[in-house]
Amino acid sequence: MNPEHHSSVPSANSFSPLTNQSDTSPMSLKAWVVNLPIQIIPRVGFIFLIVWAVDNNTNVNKQNWARAMLIMYAFGLGISIFFFIFLAGFFHTLFG
Repeated sequence: MNPEHHSSVPSANSFSPLTNQSDTSPMSLKAWVVNLPIQIIPRVGFIFLIVWAVDNNTNVNKQNWARAMLIMYAFGLGISIFFFIFLAGFFHTLFG
């Protein structure tokens, strides 16, 4: 008698509610054509990027793209703040 077939306790691999069931299929052209215009809408696009970046049910391609866009936004914001401080200091010394 094989104890694996008569066990009343399911194995760890048979059922797990926390298993990541994300979609790894390539996104279609239609999906990109719909997603890109949503992303360029002010405020709405940023909120969608956050949702797509953290949602585990989002297509992996879209999730990675959203994460990369958020990193680029953070990088751009950092550079903008640096130049604002630099120019504010320059104009303060020039006209101050």
